[in-house]
Amino acid sequence: MNRRGFSLIEVMIVGSILIGLALGVNSLMSNLSKTEGDLEQRRRYHDLVDDARFVFHHPVLCDEALLGLEHSSSLPLNPNLVLAEGRAVPEYGVRINGVSLVEVSAPVTRSKNLRDANGRPKGAYQETCRVVDLFVAATLLGSEHVLKTEKIARIISIHRSGALGETTCSQIEDGQGCAN
Repeated sequence: MNRRGFSLIEVMIVGSILIGLALGVNSLMSNLSKTEGDLEQRRRYHDLVDDARFVFHHPVLCDEALLGLEHSSSLPLNPNLVLAEGRAVPEYGVRINGVSLVEVSAPVTRSKNLRDANGRPKGAYQETCRVVDLFVAATLLGSEHVLKTEKIARIISIHRSGALGETTCSQIEDGQGCAN
C-alpha cells in the first residue's frame, strides 16, 4: 500500500506530544527563573550580613550599633539603613524577622587601678566585660521563604566606670572572651 501523508490521528498524536513538550519546557524555564531570582535574593541577604559585619570592625560604629541593639533591638548600619524586626530592606531583598544578641557567657566585672606613666595610682575603676553573639533572621521579600538565621558577629563589650569612664566594643573570633 502506498501512503501519501499522515493520517489525522497521527497528526493529532504528534501535535499533542509537541504541546506537552512545550508546556514542560515552559514550566521548567519558569521554575529556573524563579530559582535564579531566589538565589539572587539570597546572595543579597549575604551581602547584608557582610555589610553588618563591617560595622563591628570599626570601634566607633561598633559602639553605636551595640548601643542601638541594647536599647531598641535595632541595628543601624548607616543613617539610612536600620535593621529592625518587621522592617523591609528592599535594597537587599529581605524583610527582617529579628535582630538579637545572645550572651555567650556571664558578664565579668573586675576592679582595677588606673596608673600614670610613672606607675603611680591615679584612681580606681570598675570594668565589666561581656561577650555576645549577634544574629539576624530574615524572609525573602515577596515570599514566605524564611532564610537561615545568620550569625553576624561575636562582640566583646567592655564598660569602664569610675576614674576611667568609657565603653569599647569590637568584633572577636569564636573562642575568645574576656581575658584578665
